[in-house]
This record gives sequence, structure tokens and C-alpha cells, in this order.
Amino acid sequence: MTPPTALWAILAGGLGTRYGEPKYSAVYHGIRFLDRALGIVMESCATADRIVVCLRDGQEWSAEASTMPPYEVVRDGPARQGPVAGLLAATTAAKEHDILVTLPVDMPLLSVEILHGLKLQAVASRRAVVATSAQSGDIHWTLSAIPRHLLPEVERSANGGATSLRRVFTELDFVGVPFDDSLLANINHRPL
Repeated sequence: MTPPTALWAILAGGLGTRYGEPKYSAVYHGIRFLDRALGIVMESCATADRIVVCLRDGQEWSAEASTMPPYEVVRDGPARQGPVAGLLAATTAAKEHDILVTLPVDMPLLSVEILHGLKLQAVASRRAVVATSAQSGDIHWTLSAIPRHLLPEVERSANGGATSLRRVFTELDFVGVPFDDSLLANINHRPL
């Protein structure tokens, strides 16, 4: 049996208002957020997988600016804002893959084990899965895996007016997959 292929989508279209600049191009502890996310995705990828970076219109970036291997930039649709726009752009790009795995650009402590855990759980359960914090119970809506057969439902929800990932995943009847809280830290403010 052929292993499932994945489209790995880095959600990077945020404005970074609390951080002070868009995080996709910001440097955090000497490495651009985007390069850090691309690095962990590259460690997780199989040969037949594909990587996309979801950016909003007007956000400048070129693959040449990155030190990481090839990826594509897909643009968030103008009809949606926030992470729902990124998810919708990724969903459109993922139609030829078995699983869509999304991750935010601002979780620098993610590991290959977390990304593989999400992917494997989505394959095994045939359901959308979302990372949850084991200790606090927080749900990390931008860190997910969605089987291909559910992508039309994602599009229906997003195009039907869903303005939050919470609503999209609730309509998909998602499964939460717990991971250690410390590995799921979002960096929302610039370190002092």
C-alpha cells in the first residue's frame, strides 16, 4: 500500500500586530519564524509530499529569501481574513493529497513527533484532528490534520460564512490530540 501523501501548509498570513511586525519575516532567536517552520516541515516530509506557505495578498516573500528547500506560496483569498483564509487557501492546494497538515508560523518548539502524530491520527481515524494542550486543555486550531475526503466540508464551512477555525473544526466534528503544553507555545509578543 502506498503511504498517504500530505500537503504541509504553514499559516503565515497574520499581521503580527501584537508582535510588532508580520511574524513570517520576523527573526526569533536568530532564525526567521518561517525558516524555523520550514525546517520542521522538511524533517516531517515524505518525498511525494508538498509544502505551501499561506500568505495574504501584499505580503512580500520570495523563496530566494529563504535558506530552506523549495516550497510554494499560496495567497489567502480576499473574501476571508485570518486563519480561515489561510485554511481555505491550503484546502484548495491540497486536493491531490491524502492529508492536509496545517501549522502556524509562530510555534518554534514544534517537533516532528507532533506533526507526525497529527498526520497519523487523521489517517487512522479518517477525521479532522487538532492539537490540544495536555495540561491546560487549550485547543490549537491552526495545528491540525484533515483527510482529503473532508476538504469539501472545510470549503463549504469557510465559504458559508465561518469566521473562525473553531467553527470550521466544530462542524467537522474534530478529534483533539493532546501534546505537552510547552511544545505548543505560540510566540505572540517580541521577547524583551
